[in-house]
Amino acid sequence: MLFTGALFIGIFLIALTLTMLGLGGGGLIYSPLFALLGFEKSMVASTSLFLNLVAAASAVGIYMRRGMVDYGVALPLLLGGDLVAVLHLLPLAVLGVLLVFAGAQLALAVLDLTERADLFVALLILGITLASNLAAGFLAGIAAAYCLSWTGVRV
Repeated sequence: MLFTGALFIGIFLIALTLTMLGLGGGGLIYSPLFALLGFEKSMVASTSLFLNLVAAASAVGIYMRRGMVDYGVALPLLLGGDLVAVLHLLPLAVLGVLLVFAGAQLALAVLDLTERADLFVALLILGITLASNLAAGFLAGIAAAYCLSWTGVRV
């Protein structure tokens, strides 16, 4: 019983030290340590993962209390795989209808453009996107809008 208590305290101190150093331990420290102490392989893997979970949860709590968590980035990363799984549940026809509505909404946004330069940039993005890909259209649109506003060229 004394050996088990000393082992628990030792593992706790190692985990605490590694977490303070930002290492967290993981399979690099905990697994070989548990294997050397004679734990079964199934116990080694599950205990190492549990200690990683505890270290990560404590770090999340600290970052949340300090206001260092950007929830706009954290929530999609946390739910990313599940959100894609929900899309697989929808029939393709429903996704097609959603795409038509999104396109119509973007087309209505073009009607609000009053300056010729803005309309030129929107049509340039459309043309390059249809000719190559969205990334090229996006970059060309940013460059064209910047050049038009910077140089004062009238279109």
